[in-house]
Amino acid sequence: MNTHKCHADLSLISILSQLYGALEIGTPPQRFSVKFDTGFFLTWVPGQACDSDDCKHAHNRYDAARSRTSIDLDKQLDLTFDDGSVLQADLFNDTVRFGGKLFRDAFFGSATQVGGQRFFGNNYFGSFGYGGHPLDLLQCKDKNKTMHLNKRGQAPGFNYASGAYHSNSVGRRGKRWNAAATFTFTPVPDVRQFRGRIVFDALATRAIGTTPYWKLSLASVGIRGKVQLAQTEPTSAKLRTGIAAITGPHDQVARFHDAIGAFPKRTGPRGETIYAIKKRDADKLDDLAFQFASVQATLPLDAWTKPDPHDAGCLISLIVAADADDGAAWVLGLPFLDAFYTFFDAAQGRVGLAKTLGDSRATVHAL
Repeated sequence: MNTHKCHADLSLISILSQLYGALEIGTPPQRFSVKFDTGFFLTWVPGQACDSDDCKHAHNRYDAARSRTSIDLDKQLDLTFDDGSVLQADLFNDTVRFGGKLFRDAFFGSATQVGGQRFFGNNYFGSFGYGGHPLDLLQCKDKNKTMHLNKRGQAPGFNYASGAYHSNSVGRRGKRWNAAATFTFTPVPDVRQFRGRIVFDALATRAIGTTPYWKLSLASVGIRGKVQLAQTEPTSAKLRTGIAAITGPHDQVARFHDAIGAFPKRTGPRGETIYAIKKRDADKLDDLAFQFASVQATLPLDAWTKPDPHDAGCLISLIVAADADDGAAWVLGLPFLDAFYTFFDAAQGRVGLAKTLGDSRATVHAL
């Protein structure tokens, strides 16, 4: 268990590469432990009305009647995911505190039904979603109840507050998951937390699904001299702290691994193929490069592989096949984000990438 320290009074904890931390909702505050996810649009916690078996075991459940700042939006959300997980929630505005920062009239869900492993772990139940809101979600059923919107038509609060994430990854094979990390709400990048120059790329305007947050236009993925996966159709890549892998289209992921000499090793918990590569072959590979619209970022081998616990001569690839995530063909999870200082610039609609202060050999430069 490792502490991911954020703002003054927040710690994000990492267990099995899942980030979670403390969230407070309401006046007086009600406290919850939730997963931190830059790729999911909704912040939600178990609600008082939730009668699912999992909710019954929740340490805390949101009680709107106990909060004098609660606003019931008279709207419900019903989500079903590819893995069979379900989430039903009543939608509210209320005061939310996260990362030492207070957001008034913030938008979130109070769950009434929850099912599936994607939503909870032994130490958290709920989600702090930092992925932007689909605009059609912000319309209230009761016309007398008004969603508090800013001048851009966005719900106020954390989804549209700029922030920065970085990991002090040691960058050594087998130890990368032991790194401390930080997420801080900040209007500008903190130059004390990265090396060199920060470069920016605008959020994607095509292939964005229901929201452009936090998606970049992707031109290609590849390793020099081995494989180049040029994206012939408009393609976006989502930056997501909520997964411990890099995911891509099934055909492209298979082609990538075949080209570098990797082979299917086993089947993962969701039926995905896990690939392995011999160390002697992997050590000959150049860095893995992602070319966005105006930025290129490269990952060294130890960023996108990990040791095979059952075979000392092999490495396990952290690149797996998955269906598109809200229009994003590729999802760049913690193996990518831990390699950089990442600034989520909500005000300018862009993402900034820079080298971390750790000894990661990842690089980034403007095109």
